[in-house]
Amino acid sequence: IVPVEGKAGEDKKASTFKNYVKEKCPKWAIRFSRRNLKRDGGFVNIPLYLVERFSACLMKTFVFLAVAAASFGMAVAAPQPKEDGAKADAVATGVVAQADALLGREPPPRKLDAIGKRLRSPIGENIATLADAYAATKDRKYLDGAVRYMRAAAAYSDWKPSYYLTCAGVMNGFSRALEVCGKDMDAEVRAELQDVLLDKGLKGSFLGWWWWAKSNWTQVCCYAVAYAALQIRDRHPRRAESYLKDAINGTKSAMEAYAPDGCYTEGPSYWHYATENTEKMIAVLRRCNGGDDGGISAMPGYEASKRWIADLRGPTGRVFCFADGSPVPDEPRAWGVTNVFVRVHRGIQPTGVLASPTMWVAVKGGRARVNHAHMDAGCFVLETVRGGRPVRWVEDLGTEKYSLMEKAGLDVWNTRQSSTRWRVFRQGVQAHAVLTVDGGDFDVGGNVTLAADGSDAIAADLTELCGEWKKATRRWRLTEGGLTLTDEIAGAKEGHSAVFNFLTRAKPEVEGRVLRLTCDGQTLEVTAG
Repeated sequence: IVPVEGKAGEDKKASTFKNYVKEKCPKWAIRFSRRNLKRDGGFVNIPLYLVERFSACLMKTFVFLAVAAASFGMAVAAPQPKEDGAKADAVATGVVAQADALLGREPPPRKLDAIGKRLRSPIGENIATLADAYAATKDRKYLDGAVRYMRAAAAYSDWKPSYYLTCAGVMNGFSRALEVCGKDMDAEVRAELQDVLLDKGLKGSFLGWWWWAKSNWTQVCCYAVAYAALQIRDRHPRRAESYLKDAINGTKSAMEAYAPDGCYTEGPSYWHYATENTEKMIAVLRRCNGGDDGGISAMPGYEASKRWIADLRGPTGRVFCFADGSPVPDEPRAWGVTNVFVRVHRGIQPTGVLASPTMWVAVKGGRARVNHAHMDAGCFVLETVRGGRPVRWVEDLGTEKYSLMEKAGLDVWNTRQSSTRWRVFRQGVQAHAVLTVDGGDFDVGGNVTLAADGSDAIAADLTELCGEWKKATRRWRLTEGGLTLTDEIAGAKEGHSAVFNFLTRAKPEVEGRVLRLTCDGQTLEVTAG
């Protein structure tokens, strides 16, 4: 028996599941939650977006776990078969409780954000919750509640198709309700709601710039289009097939961002967002399209990206969350590296990892003239492990809030050299562990390549970052004493200085050529060569 727990949130303090595992001592225990993929002893956490694929692809999922865990020298055993009828009762109970609360409220009105750009009404999520409660209980009150909320959404003037991500949220609620409740709706009601989904959702995608943008938007919006198309196909077959074909092709085009080694162009945060929606799309296509996912799951680099994201999570459990996006949730872990290893992941924004039993370094190449990129080419983060206690010494802050930058009138989405985007501290060179001339900006088109240098080092070619450099390189090498960082520049003009800066949460002390950092009762010395 493999015990399974489902949690709607991230809290892991509930004692029932842990007490069962402690008493029965199963070889494996599985928890589905909003947290990222993680193995901690016999506990395996699987993200909620993989729930639908787990039942049908149990062995494949554990191969995925084995690949991710193998990144750090861990072993994963084959799973025991699940018992028939086993369900994540905790999730179902939580959904029903949320649905009961929604039944006692009026549906939320149409509401936009402070600048009128995005739809902020949670009505799509509300509809999905009521639909899932009906699927779990078959209690008609939840179906009627879902229809009431869907009609309220239908009365909105629009679903803000100009910002299709939020329109997609309402569409996904409609699609979920039509999938799990549609057969039990009155035929006239179902047809009415299918037409609303077509008119206010699918038709709004007609001029969507994201179709050809090859960004996380493409994957998220194409999932919503595909799901909606499948739910109106019996009523509008020709239109549905056209939308479905375009959504599959659009998704596959955007997934070039994973090739060739899984290094997602827009960074770890957007990898989570885009991949979650792509996994949902694969699951929906397999459920509603005769098992055919259109070749999405076989796209180059897609499966490899799951090892990439595992590599970017250090001993502290924190991900090297470069580029824009919110931080990826921490996953404290037992550091299982037993030997020195070096791995470089190729891509538009390549990354590399050097790891040993006591140290982890993650580095980044690429360029700034890319969706959601920062001026961070050639940067790195550094963590150590001593006595089982991990510390991150070199930080990467991630992005500033988009809403704050937009309110300030900054040109957030412009990555040209003159853009005010680069005046934002977190987006510019000052917030990253990079090499500059006098602390000035990089050439936004300058590209940094990464390559393994033997079995213990990674080398970066920084030459294109500055027009005056004839040659510039950076090399990270693990040694018995720690990490040696070597920067070499040829062709620098007189009167200018090469500047290396980095951010740390540690307390600094300078003594001669030694910078002594203290954090969490530990010390790290940085010695200038």
